[in-house]
Amino acid sequence: MDTGIEPRTFGLALEAAVPVPRDDKSELDALIDEAKTEVNNLKTFIDTTSAAAQAEVTTNVKDAYLVVQQKIEEAQKKGETLGIDVSDCVDGQQAAVDTDVDTLTNKAFGCITDQTDKVLVDVNTLMTDIETAEKDINEAQAALDACGDESSTWKKAKCIAEETVKVATEAIELKDSVTKSYTNAKSIYDKFPDTTKKCENDQVDAAGTDATQITASIEVCLVTKGITG
Repeated sequence: MDTGIEPRTFGLALEAAVPVPRDDKSELDALIDEAKTEVNNLKTFIDTTSAAAQAEVTTNVKDAYLVVQQKIEEAQKKGETLGIDVSDCVDGQQAAVDTDVDTLTNKAFGCITDQTDKVLVDVNTLMTDIETAEKDINEAQAALDACGDESSTWKKAKCIAEETVKVATEAIELKDSVTKSYTNAKSIYDKFPDTTKKCENDQVDAAGTDATQITASIEVCLVTKGITG
């Protein structure tokens, strides 16, 4: 199933993460921005994949029942040709098919929706992790900036030394968080289309089995009326 979206990666900016104090828009800020953009791209990918799967399942479930419609038309034509009433063989069959199409399609929709909701929880967790790392490094940077308010040169130097280490540590943790997010995002890109496809295939297979049983029952009914072949 082609959703038209090419998965991107978080990896492009990872090497830019340098654990040093920041001035204005730093490389770490750029890393954060890119990570957030990638998560939003992933959400779009999920929404598009889910919508495409739902559209596809509607068509494919209906197509699985075309054989029943053909069998009904064939039975009616044979009955007319032979002058045999076949109404009890075909009456209500199309209505039953319509009901079954709705039932199976809704099951597939429910499955796709459930899987979409689950994966969006994971995606939202990615964003939360990134935002938490961003908050931590901003707090560490603010503490470093506040070192300039110290009264003595010695205290100022001591504060800068301590807070610089904290900023560096938070920068490393930010990089680790984005790396983890990239790994998890790639897994979603790789697996989510297959997950929605299984939701579809399960119900299309069920439709095929149901259609076979319905056509077989029509055949049996026709045979009891002396219509064969």
